[in-house]
Amino acid sequence: MPFGLHHLPTMPPDLQAFANIGTLPNVIPEAAKQKVSQACARYCARDNRSFEEIKGRGFKDLINEVTDIAFKYNSGKFTAEELLPDQTTVSRYVGKEAERLRQKLLAKTKPIRTVLGGGITLEFWEEEYTKNSYLGVTAHYFKGWVLQEKLLLCAEWDTMDRKTAEIVGAFLFRKLATIKLLESELKNVIYVTDASSNVKAAFTRRNKPILSRITCAGHQLNTGIRKCFNTNPKSCRRHSCLGHPE
Repeated sequence: MPFGLHHLPTMPPDLQAFANIGTLPNVIPEAAKQKVSQACARYCARDNRSFEEIKGRGFKDLINEVTDIAFKYNSGKFTAEELLPDQTTVSRYVGKEAERLRQKLLAKTKPIRTVLGGGITLEFWEEEYTKNSYLGVTAHYFKGWVLQEKLLLCAEWDTMDRKTAEIVGAFLFRKLATIKLLESELKNVIYVTDASSNVKAAFTRRNKPILSRITCAGHQLNTGIRKCFNTNPKSCRRHSCLGHPE
């Protein structure tokens, strides 16, 4: 060994790894792609974005900037095209992520539902353009002294049958069963619904209530206000003395 070389300090392992970046294989692990697919699914779901948005030029520019920084400070160079999944892959991850979060929430709230009770709000509505009907299921419960509300399910009315009491009841509990909410576990739950006769009748058998149900006060108030302001004035009878509608 030439004189003096044994006195030179050795390169620290972290700097040695940084110096060898250019020699690392430029291959993205499958596990990393899956994590990015999950992140893209959450991005589309949380921000209400199209699955195709991840293929947009602006989004790719953002990812390329991130990868440039990653290359500069830590790891090898790769492009957004190599990393980003297809929109079909993202759409699959949305369903998987929703199911994972739902099961986590159901497991967390099971003691509340089965022991302490709580509320489940059921809301039917019709989409304005397609005229498709949907059912929304929202859980309400207290955590400490703070009221919590969590959306559990949004399901399309998938039958051509009319919304009779029997059909509504069967549809409701069938959809609840798909997310492992069984009728036997919901004895302590109070259901909150609108005041339509078919929905109210879905909670009775032989004119006897089978589950606790109350009418949504907000829905009742909204209905009353709409009827009040949408009434044709010419159809109102006026009081003979005061001149006001009766």
